[in-house]
Amino acid sequence: MGSLAYDYVHGLVYMEYSTQLTIWNPTMNRFFTLPKPEGIEGIYGTGYLGYDPLACKYKILCIITGEKFGVLTLGAQESWRILSEGAPKHWYGSSCVLCINGVIYYEGSFGVEPQTRAIMSFDLRSEKFHLIKYPNDDFRGS
Repeated sequence: MGSLAYDYVHGLVYMEYSTQLTIWNPTMNRFFTLPKPEGIEGIYGTGYLGYDPLACKYKILCIITGEKFGVLTLGAQESWRILSEGAPKHWYGSSCVLCINGVIYYEGSFGVEPQTRAIMSFDLRSEKFHLIKYPNDDFRGS
């Protein structure tokens, strides 16, 4: 059995258990099972829930591999879009994730051994990644 991971933002809770992705609306006490990104067999990396306050939309960023990402906008008739360009090759790190003003921030690592840790940002509106390097080598992975 896999472990449960969760994230919450702006009133919704995102949960993933093994290969099942679920959104829980605690106010309505309703659960919504999300489709898996197409072409994904078995287990993928992880996913993050974000909210764009300007567009009033929730989106999920799913890390499929170090180079391939899926984005799902929550709503009727929406489907996963696979992003394979525009992101620096990286791997997700700790479970510390924040969504601030429509941007998801999470720790990631890039490069070859020893890998360097950095903060990755994903702008929900433009669907663009940015790598934010730590200011010194004290944060280098071991």
